[in-house]
Amino acid sequence: MRHKIICIDRACGSGGKEIGHRVADKLGIGFHDSNLLEMAKEHGGITSDSLDNSDEKATNPFYYKLIYEGNENAPQERPATEMLFHLQSAVIQQLAKEEDCVIVGRCADFVLKDEDVDVISVFITSPVAHRIEREMEVDDMSYAQAKKFVRKMDFRRRNYYNYFAKGDWGKKNTYDMVLNSDKLGIDGTVNVLCALYEQIMGK
Repeated sequence: MRHKIICIDRACGSGGKEIGHRVADKLGIGFHDSNLLEMAKEHGGITSDSLDNSDEKATNPFYYKLIYEGNENAPQERPATEMLFHLQSAVIQQLAKEEDCVIVGRCADFVLKDEDVDVISVFITSPVAHRIEREMEVDDMSYAQAKKFVRKMDFRRRNYYNYFAKGDWGKKNTYDMVLNSDKLGIDGTVNVLCALYEQIMGK
């Protein structure tokens, strides 16, 4: 049985994680985001926190941390960012064999492109001013803090996706669909994704 996977990439402050979680709840399917870090560490036999600061980060060619621990699933003496990408990719591919689910980030659309699964790849965005306002509200930041955070996270996610997926982060030619959560609202964006899952995926 081919499983159905919704892969969500997102601009910081667009509500991508909340939307993904609500879509999964509404459809009654799995949801995977930050838990993929712990699943990857378990898969690789990593017991320390050596990978914790490498989630969704590109490898810096001038400064990176080498990892020398793990089991046979963990490529040895590799930069932490590359080891984590390798382990998370294996976990994502295994999940796609086992269940329908929503996966946020981690280049999941790229990781699953050659797998025997049905994938919808979506990028969620909204105007910068709206995203800054949302971060101020959700994470109790000042305007200056939220603006800096949004800029930093967008830069980090763009570098990560373009480095590992060799894609064009946030551009409409990279994904099946780009959605503006400001125009649609959180509920509207959730409804669009659920409709896509049910109609395009043949549910």
